Amino acid sequence: MTLARFQTPGFRAIVTPVCACTGEGMALECSRLSPLRARIARAQTVRATLFLGLLGLLLIVSSALAFHAFADAIGLQSEGAYWGAARSLLLGVCAAALASCLIRWLFCRVPEPNGVRLERDAAESLYRTIDKVARRTRGGGIDHIHITGEMNAAIVQRPRWGLVGPMQTYLQLGLPLVHSVSGRQLNAILAHECAHLALQRKGLKAWGCHMRSWAFRVMEQLVDGLPFLPHLVHRQFNAFAVSGARLARLEEFEADQAAARIVGAPLVAQTLVEVSLRERFLSDDFMCRVMAQSGSLRSPAIRPYREMAVGMAAGFRWPDVDGGRLGVRSLTGSEEIESSLHPPLSSRLAALGVWHVRASRSAGSAADKHLGHLLPELASTFDRAWWREVKRFWRTHYRRSRRREMRR
Repeated sequence: MTLARFQTPGFRAIVTPVCACTGEGMALECSRLSPLRARIARAQTVRATLFLGLLGLLLIVSSALAFHAFADAIGLQSEGAYWGAARSLLLGVCAAALASCLIRWLFCRVPEPNGVRLERDAAESLYRTIDKVARRTRGGGIDHIHITGEMNAAIVQRPRWGLVGPMQTYLQLGLPLVHSVSGRQLNAILAHECAHLALQRKGLKAWGCHMRSWAFRVMEQLVDGLPFLPHLVHRQFNAFAVSGARLARLEEFEADQAAARIVGAPLVAQTLVEVSLRERFLSDDFMCRVMAQSGSLRSPAIRPYREMAVGMAAGFRWPDVDGGRLGVRSLTGSEEIESSLHPPLSSRLAALGVWHVRASRSAGSAADKHLGHLLPELASTFDRAWWREVKRFWRTHYRRSRRREMRR
């Protein structure tokens, strides 16, 4: 889901009050999250259903008009009324073109889950862990696990046949993420994701989320395909996007609270901080060192996913802390508020009632614990995809560096 094209100057002012509270005020606010989140979700679902229904009705009308116009054109031509036949034919072509566009916009398939699919017999330990957490959250089972190349975890649901069919549930786990956390911290992440499933994506709620996502995809295509849409329509689309962003933030707070009840608030907070710090390390340090090779090597000697575990162990360090405890206020940054779908880290920690986070001292990662024998193959797969993405930039930078050296 992308919101950038719908945002207005007032977007941030509308979205940020959801996470502006801190301390006791935030804890009190979180106790009212579920009814508020449910109310917004219902309103969003109704709006999405009405929007899709309106487009469906327009599709039926345009298709019927095209059929009727073509039939009239054939009848008028047979009677010798060629001018009337031409007008009916033109009307039919316009109506058919509109119907074709509506079909293309309305019946776009839900994207397939990203990543490499893991079968249960290939990752029994990971599936058992997820099943155990899912039972504790009463969120239902996970049908399939996909490993991605991102620093993220997400629950994805889609009908089996794209827009219709039995609802399938997928868990997407980023390989950098499982390299970054311990087994206990992975349990906290899984509790958070299963809480999304139990509280917000179970039964009819899953179909409500499907309708909202479907409407959002159609709106994006309408904005791309019809840039001349009236201002009123753009304003309605923007209001839907703002409400969707607010709903997403409320869902994150609610899932954090549910995960804290299962594994404890200190572990959830520690995991959030660990993931944030390691993500910063990967983007600002590790990947910069990998890309720095392009100045002297035609192809990389260090591949990011193959060397990620070693790079984490050798390069990542928690900030200096007092007595092994890191103050939450030291994690607050002005850039946090830029995220449109996730609350700032400091607000999530405050909502959990955690003001200090104990530094992690785990010896092993969740990747070693659950994916040990699969890591070489997974790393090779994601390294190839990474190389296809950066190859052109890499070779261009390498040639420029060589030319600069030859001029000296």
